[in-house]
Amino acid sequence: MKVSYSVEDRRIAVAEYHRVQSVSKAVRNLGCPARRTLYDWLRYGTDRRKPKYTHLLAGNPRYAWQLKLQAVELFQQGYRPKEIQELLDLITFAVVYAWARRFRESGEWGLMTKRERDQHRDVPTRPALEASLPDDPDTLRELAAQALVDKAVLEQELNDTKL
Repeated sequence: MKVSYSVEDRRIAVAEYHRVQSVSKAVRNLGCPARRTLYDWLRYGTDRRKPKYTHLLAGNPRYAWQLKLQAVELFQQGYRPKEIQELLDLITFAVVYAWARRFRESGEWGLMTKRERDQHRDVPTRPALEASLPDDPDTLRELAAQALVDKAVLEQELNDTKL
């Protein structure tokens, strides 16, 4: 069960700790809170709560895919991950192993974030293709006829290579 203590309750508990100079005795005298909670109040103060999720944000930078690629290339050349960490100023060397595995499985795309993949995608989108088509019906008929001819030629070449 999660218990919420008021700021005044916290101040009373900290004052009791300062009086008896022992966390265990202060908790025993007050009947609450848990020892761990009183330790947190002593460390972080009584006015605010303990910061949450700091472990997720501390030392977790986002690296560009070009830097990841450079690290993987150095790894493939025989550099040790610790050396790569020092050369490229990485927070930890363990990420080099993960990047090498992702590069082995998916190539450069594996090193990119979704946003980076969207920015470096060379495949035109459907709206871009539709915008590039001419509005004239005669020109569209010519393009369609040329596409049919190209398709037939490619199918013929494919059939010839299978034989």
